[in-house]
Amino acid sequence: TGTGSQLTLILTANTDSGSEAVAFQNLIISAGTPPPLEIAFDMVGSTSQNLVSFTDDPAIPFGSAADGFNKFQVGVSTSIPFAVVDDSAGSFPPDTLGIIKNGNTDEFFGIVDTNNPDTSGRDVVATWVFDISGASNLALSIDMGAMGDFEASPTTGDFFNWSYSIDGGAAVTAFQSSVDEGATQTYTMEGGTPVSLDDPMLSNGVLLTNNLVPFVAPLTGTGSQLTLILTANTDSGSEAVAFQNLIISAGTPPPLESERGFRQRRRMVRGAQHHGQRHRYR
Repeated sequence: TGTGSQLTLILTANTDSGSEAVAFQNLIISAGTPPPLEIAFDMVGSTSQNLVSFTDDPAIPFGSAADGFNKFQVGVSTSIPFAVVDDSAGSFPPDTLGIIKNGNTDEFFGIVDTNNPDTSGRDVVATWVFDISGASNLALSIDMGAMGDFEASPTTGDFFNWSYSIDGGAAVTAFQSSVDEGATQTYTMEGGTPVSLDDPMLSNGVLLTNNLVPFVAPLTGTGSQLTLILTANTDSGSEAVAFQNLIISAGTPPPLESERGFRQRRRMVRGAQHHGQRHRYR
């Protein structure tokens, strides 16, 4: 409480054991309105809130365990496409492809090689419906990652698109992928091995890596139900895309706090509420 020129923060502590630890990170001072309220979500600590329905593509499950376009969870799903999981710091140290890190046992959505005999090459679609009654100033946040040598062809290229519709209105794009065929990106596996691949994927013009990072987009409109539509098409078993922590919030974020720091802080608090402790995203 208060205003002035300088703010002094004092940390006082006393601990008495070498087997007790306390850590702090992302110390942030913000000004303005309160942080936005998370009103609906899915795949957050393997839980959902105000999720009315989830409908996957009719072709799911695919005939090949190496292909995927659905929700997965390490230790729960009977099989997960190898391309989406980074086992380099766990069961397979030579692994050179993957996004979901060792210890990330929360539910996520994975995409690998949807252009297969089950789909005959058509686009695949998954749909989420959330209750957003009474909410305004909406925003969508999704943790995203991708790794592979993608293609940008307008007819056979790899892509994903997140769009939204409120109460049956026209769908509007929130996130659109693209591929930079003139670039090479070096990914770092959790075990420390660098892997360089051509033609990385981007979301709304920002490069994706094999680390899940939050992307945020404002949503225009109000209503009772928000429908999120994920459309995708990928054509290789060595290209992977993953999503986690799909969150709809209402309100206005603090104007002076960086988006990355603000989202990390919220995720730390949310993880403490759901798990007592939460795995790290690198």
